[in-house]
Amino acid sequence: MAALVAPPVTDGAPQQVLAYRCGACRRHLFDATDVVHGHDGEKCGSFVLEEPLEWMTRQLQGDGGRLCCACGAKLGHWSWTGMRCGCGEWLAPAFSIAKSKVDGRAAKGRSRGETSGVQERLGVSLPWLRVDPPKRVVVYVGDGDRDAAKRSVDAAWANRAVREAFWVFLGADAVPGDVSALIREVHARGVADVVAAGAGRGAAVVSAVECERVALIAPPADVSLRARRALVCCAKGDDRSWGDATVEVFAGIDAAAPPAGVVRALCAFVSSND
Repeated sequence: MAALVAPPVTDGAPQQVLAYRCGACRRHLFDATDVVHGHDGEKCGSFVLEEPLEWMTRQLQGDGGRLCCACGAKLGHWSWTGMRCGCGEWLAPAFSIAKSKVDGRAAKGRSRGETSGVQERLGVSLPWLRVDPPKRVVVYVGDGDRDAAKRSVDAAWANRAVREAFWVFLGADAVPGDVSALIREVHARGVADVVAAGAGRGAAVVSAVECERVALIAPPADVSLRARRALVCCAKGDDRSWGDATVEVFAGIDAAAPPAGVVRALCAFVSSND
């Protein structure tokens, strides 16, 4: 059984954070700061987490079920409606990991309220995910850097569809796997409506992202479409077939700074779930 050691307090020095890893494969699972119940008392046979972590999101189907490590080892259970700890306390929701299934080690971990690993890799911070999730999120991957992506949408901030969504701007160097992980993280916080949009090289990134609603702006020649609900804004002369996607044709599109007409089409697509 993993033993919890209280982090030592030294003169002015930050406390160490105890991290926990899978007892089978030694993969990092969570930090002590993620645990809300189970630190004290011999009757608590599990650590209970306050909220799901990124590695859990694919397992959160239905109202509850098992929690397993990526290696396949069974770690515990989760339930949105709650469960009772061995000490008698009822916790809801509950993401419970058996102490016997993990090993504790002293490590510098992530404190509650800081960004997750995928947010750090993408260079964004979304603290509102923990306290006040918005109705809708748009993940926009631009053709250049993050600032250029934001400037391309700035002119439309008065548009209702822009105001009522939270926009996350990423550069074209974003990795599709990280963007997909960010979208899963947003869904796990209760945001049902997420749109992944990309322009130019960003469209190539978004075309490989796991998202139900996708918008491609001036997609490169080698880009194909997998999403069921999609918008494609392309230049005149692009005769590719986009299946059931909504296609808007423009005389010309600067992928680094899409014109107002393209941004309006994107905003209309964003708000089409209303």
